[in-house]
Amino acid sequence: MQNNHILLINIPFTFVETKLCPLEQVSIETLKLISMLKDDNEVSFINMRSKGSFTWKSRSAGIKSDKVLQMSIAAKSQQYLINNIRQLEKKPNLILIICNFSFAPYTFDMDAIKSIISICEQVLPNVSMNICGSFIDLFPDIANELKNDLKLDKLEIDNSKLDKYKPDLYSLGKEKYGLFQLVRGCVNSCSFCVAAKSKLSKFDIDETILYMQELYEKYHINNFWNWDQNVFS
Repeated sequence: MQNNHILLINIPFTFVETKLCPLEQVSIETLKLISMLKDDNEVSFINMRSKGSFTWKSRSAGIKSDKVLQMSIAAKSQQYLINNIRQLEKKPNLILIICNFSFAPYTFDMDAIKSIISICEQVLPNVSMNICGSFIDLFPDIANELKNDLKLDKLEIDNSKLDKYKPDLYSLGKEKYGLFQLVRGCVNSCSFCVAAKSKLSKFDIDETILYMQELYEKYHINNFWNWDQNVFS
C-alpha cells in the first residue's frame, strides 16, 4: 500500500453498567500500524474512543430472556466524527476501520461498526473502505458478514512486519503515557482467552528500554503501560 491518503478510524467499545477497564485507550497495534503506513502514505487518524460514555441502545440479555439491558458506549459523538472528517485538509482516498482490542476479552458491537461505516459513506461518498484488526482476525465470520452486507474488504496485515515499528504516540494528542510490549501471544490455550491465537514471540528487552528512555528524555513521559496479552509469559 503506497502513495495513498489514508484515514484511520478506530471503533469504540460498548458495555453494560460498569466499564471493567480503561476502554478509552488506543491499542499499541493501532499506533504501530499508523507508523508503518506513514512510511509510504499520508495518514490521518480519528480516535473515536473516549473516557466519557453515554447510553447507546437496549438489547435482550439472551435469546430466551425477557430482561432488557441498557448498553452504554465509551465513545465520542457521531457529530465529532463528522466534524473531524470535514476538517481534513485533504480528502482521503481510503478509509481504514480498525477493530483492535484495548483489553481482552472485550469484543465489538456490530451496530457501532456499522454506524461509523454509515457516517463515512455519507460524508465521504465513493471513498474506498477496508476493515482490519485483531477482532476481525479472530472472528473471520464477522469479516465475511461485513464483506457480504457492506461490501467491505478485510485488509491483511503482516504482524511480523508490524512488530518492528514503534507506536506513533503523536496520534494520541496530549496523552501523557507510553505503551510498550515484551511479548505477543501465548503458548497456553485457556478457554477464556484469545492470546494463544498468536504464536508466542518476544521483543528485544534492550531495544524496549531504549525506546522508553527516549520517550522519557524527549517527551518527559514517565508513565508506561505494558501491553502484553499475557503478562505471565
